[in-house]
Amino acid sequence: MQTSPLSIFMHPYIYYQGRYGGIARYVCELADELWKRGHIIDIPIENPESIYLQSAAFFREQPAVPRAGFIHMCVAELLKMGGLSIKSKRYLMRHRALMALREGKYDVVHPSYTNSTEILPYISQLPLVVTVHDMTHEIFPNSFSVSDPTSHRKRLFTERSERIIAISQQTKQDLMERFKIPEERIDVIYHGNSLLLPEHPETYTLNAPDRYILFVGQRSGYKNFSSLLRAFTAISSFDKDLYLICSGGPDFSTEELHTLQRLGIANKVRHLRTSDTELALLYNRCLVFVYPSLYEGFGLPILEAFSCRAPVLCSRASCFPEIAADAAAYFSTNNDDELTHSILAIINNQEERQRLINAGQRRLRDFSWKKCADQTLLAYEKAIAAR
Repeated sequence: MQTSPLSIFMHPYIYYQGRYGGIARYVCELADELWKRGHIIDIPIENPESIYLQSAAFFREQPAVPRAGFIHMCVAELLKMGGLSIKSKRYLMRHRALMALREGKYDVVHPSYTNSTEILPYISQLPLVVTVHDMTHEIFPNSFSVSDPTSHRKRLFTERSERIIAISQQTKQDLMERFKIPEERIDVIYHGNSLLLPEHPETYTLNAPDRYILFVGQRSGYKNFSSLLRAFTAISSFDKDLYLICSGGPDFSTEELHTLQRLGIANKVRHLRTSDTELALLYNRCLVFVYPSLYEGFGLPILEAFSCRAPVLCSRASCFPEIAADAAAYFSTNNDDELTHSILAIINNQEERQRLINAGQRRLRDFSWKKCADQTLLAYEKAIAAR
C-alpha cells in the first residue's frame, strides 16, 4: 500500500464552466479529503469563478505549486486582463494546464472531466484514473447534437486509463455494455453529500409558499420534467394552495412558459435561483422532493434531500433504487397516473412523510466523502501498480 504522499494532477476543465455544478463539487470534496491525508493536489487554475473551489481548504491553504518560466508569467498576466472573451480565457487556462502537466512530476493523473483530450499525448507514461459520471450521451444520443464530441472523448479516456471510477453500479454496467470495458478495470465509488441544513432552520426566512412540491436540476429531455408538470396539473385542479418549486437549471424558456400557460398552472410553478443554504431550506420545507428523471449516473439530489430531511419520490429507473434503496417511494416511468397518486400518497399522509424522512437519515450513513477518498486512493494504487 502507498505510504508516501502522492502528487495528483487534476485538470481544471470543469471549473471553466461556471460557479456551480455537481462534478465541480465532487472534485473539490475529493481533493479536500485527499489533501487532509497529506497528498498534493494540483489543479492549475487561478481566480476561479467556482464557489466550491474558492472555499476548498486544499485550494486556499495548500502552498501554491510553483509555475516557472516566462510563458507561465505571460499567461498569468493575460488572464488578469479585463476584456478577454470567455473563449480566450478558457483557451489560456487550458494552455496553462498543459504546461503544468508537461513540466510537473506527478504520480497519478485524475482529470476533473473527460473532455480534455488534449492532455492524452502528455501523459503516456503516467498512471491515469478517470471518473465516469454517467453514460447519458450514449443512452440518450437524440438529446444531444450529432456534433457533440463528449461520447468520443469519454471513450478515448476510458480506453487509455488504468482504472475507471464509476459512481454507481448502474454506471459500471452501462460502461461494460456501451464501451465494452472489462469489469476488472472498473471501481464503483459512491459520492458523499455536501449539502447541510443550517442549525435552527426554523429561524430562517424563505421566499417560498407554505405548501409546495420540489424539483431540483435541469428540466429538458430525459430529466422527465414534463411528466411531473402533467401530474402537478392534475393535482392542482383540486388543491389550489399547492405550488411546484423548481431550483437549479436555467430560467424558464419561452417554450416552457407557453407550456405552463397552456396547462393553466403558470401562477403555481416558480423557478428560484438559490444559495446552498436556501436550497437546503427548500428541501427541508417541501411536502415532497420529486426526482422523475429517466436516467442519472448517481443522483446526488437524493442524498441532498436525505440530508435536509425531505421525503423523496423517485422514478423506478436507472440507479435510483440502488442509491435510495428503501428510503424513497417510487413510481413507474411513463405513467403519469402512478406519479400523481404517489405524490398524493405522500403529501396527504404525514406518517408516510415521516417514515421516508427517517429512512433517508439512515440511508445517508452509507455515503461519505471520506469513504469516497479512501476508495479512490485504492484505485490510484491499482493504477500505479498497473503502470
